[in-house]
Amino acid sequence: MQSWQQRININHEIRFGKPCITGTRIAVWDILGWLASGMTYDEVIEDFPALSKEDILAALAFAANREENTKHLVYWRFFKRLSRFQKPGKSSFRTC
Repeated sequence: MQSWQQRININHEIRFGKPCITGTRIAVWDILGWLASGMTYDEVIEDFPALSKEDILAALAFAANREENTKHLVYWRFFKRLSRFQKPGKSSFRTC
């Protein structure tokens, strides 16, 4: 299985920044709710064909370590955006 980072994305313009399966508007918490209500993997995939078993497993892996994963995604997005505004060879961080 691929790591959850390749399947889950946080975009503030989609579902108010909730972690979603990449390329969909299906949030991790939606998947967890469906599984908690008793739906099987096959039932979830049947109702939402955009999902795969790997997507469901990625949502479970993300939820298993939610706090650390969210920090990782938020920091990664922040530094990715920051790098767009930096000039090559220049650092935006001051040193003492």
